Amino acid sequence: MIPLTTDKLFSDAQVGYTYDDILLVPQYSTINSRLDVDLSVDFAGTELKIPILAAPMDTICGVRMCHKMYECGGMGILHRFFPSREAWEDELRRIIDCVPFDYRAAAIGVNKYEYEGSILKLIVDNFKFVCIDVNIGHHEKVINLIKWLKKEYPHLKVIAGNVSTYEGARDLCDAGADVIRATNGFGSACSTLIVTGVGVPTATSLYECYRAVRRYKDKFLIADGGHKNSGSMVKALAIGADVVMIGGLLAGSSACPETAFFEENGEYKAKYYGMASEEAQKVRWGDLKVGTAPEGVSYTIHPRGKTRVILERLAGGIRSGCSFCNARTVYELRRNARWIIRCSTSMK
Repeated sequence: MIPLTTDKLFSDAQVGYTYDDILLVPQYSTINSRLDVDLSVDFAGTELKIPILAAPMDTICGVRMCHKMYECGGMGILHRFFPSREAWEDELRRIIDCVPFDYRAAAIGVNKYEYEGSILKLIVDNFKFVCIDVNIGHHEKVINLIKWLKKEYPHLKVIAGNVSTYEGARDLCDAGADVIRATNGFGSACSTLIVTGVGVPTATSLYECYRAVRRYKDKFLIADGGHKNSGSMVKALAIGADVVMIGGLLAGSSACPETAFFEENGEYKAKYYGMASEEAQKVRWGDLKVGTAPEGVSYTIHPRGKTRVILERLAGGIRSGCSFCNARTVYELRRNARWIIRCSTSMK
């Protein structure tokens, strides 16, 4: 007998859209210069000059990236994938020395051994944000960790995810998360959709999370994954994200960790991989975890120049998108947004 959920697949299944499936409609504008657009946003009590975060990946966001993101008006989240606790502590201390408190953010996992003792003390005493960094965010372990962190350290701003549904975002908010990180599986170095067959298209998943987050006071939303360019970032901010998170767009840029760069046949190159890729798992554990499959890919790329220049161009693209929508701020962009679905993609 066919299960009921499968029997109703084609009659009841929700239609989902990626960022590529939708466009913002241009509107009559009174903005004379793109420089008149103010991209500053409130992110859980921290003012960012640009609504961009660097993802906590070990080929993207170490101390140099955290410092550069702060200098450029955004924020970086220090990754958690260090070869030893001593190396992790050293990086945490270095960030304390070069980034102001309100802009310090560090990732942790859900396994207690990763962050107990001195690691956790360094974070809770010296960082404003802690990011519970897992792929399956709508999980009992994540919810229990949020509750524990908010009970023991109520001053911490807890970022939790990744989630792709209204229910996922709602449950993390109810547990006490201050910031929700959406979505699952669409990062340039992520293969979760291919390996598992599970996911929600980016624009739809972000909107579902926004529907949940907007029900609460002082909750914030990150659009993570699927950003190929500044255009998708404009769309994400218009849908309801407070900030966007990027990894691949920063890969190989000057502020990436030194360990991301190497020389091969006399040529300088950089590596970028998903944190569930086979290469990343071998770096952390020496091999794939038993019973698992890699859910990420690895790239070798040419260095891409200065991180500052990349961020300035992305910010410039966001300003231009706002100008088309007669929006002088990110908040006006959300208010003014009018949408159209691209038939070329939606009718395939």
